[in-house]
Amino acid sequence: MSTKSVILERLEKSKGQYISGEVLATECHVSRNAIWKAVSELRNSGYQIESVNNKGYCLSVDSDIISEEALRRWITTPIYVYKEIDSTNTEAKRLLINSDRAFVHGSLIIALTQSAGRGHSRSRFNSPDGGIYLSIILEPDKMKSGSKNISHYIVKSVAAVLERELGISLIIKDKGRIYQGSRKICGILTEGISDMETGEYSNYIAGIGILTENIKSEKKIDKNKLIASVFKCVLEK
Repeated sequence: MSTKSVILERLEKSKGQYISGEVLATECHVSRNAIWKAVSELRNSGYQIESVNNKGYCLSVDSDIISEEALRRWITTPIYVYKEIDSTNTEAKRLLINSDRAFVHGSLIIALTQSAGRGHSRSRFNSPDGGIYLSIILEPDKMKSGSKNISHYIVKSVAAVLERELGISLIIKDKGRIYQGSRKICGILTEGISDMETGEYSNYIAGIGILTENIKSEKKIDKNKLIASVFKCVLEK
């Protein structure tokens, strides 16, 4: 990990609390000047980091940028975060089919925006900046849902998490669409990688798009925490 990534992960874990530059320098095995430069780069990327003499650095509790470093508080499986991508489901397929790497149950692909987000029946899923767009790679034999309809299970699980975390009431409609009143706030597309001969699935891909700008809630939306909650529920943890 780069110095910047180590610092960000440390600040995310202690969000709202000050950490001295000396402590960060010791943990990163670099100079105090290197810490200052890394913090400056993070600020330029949009992170709200305060600094006070004799106290150190503090990441604001209002900071809400989706990142691997923030998600590491809750998730230990591989995480891939893209600023922009065509579709997280499409990328998950590319990784599974074309890569020589092994992708474990729960590998997570996230995009801050999608240029070609997909819905059911080849429809387009509009993915403006500011939403949450993710795909989770799943192994069928590790899902406790057994013979239950996997798509139906994932839709119900995600709706339950959103209701619990945001304190809202939701309506599940057909084709993986979740509404709050008349506003669509989430779309889910579950796909699979199967063997042509046996027809058995080697992997499922749970694609989840949350349109946060459409959500009306009295609770503040912590995007990283919400991703982690959805992730854990889909994996049945």
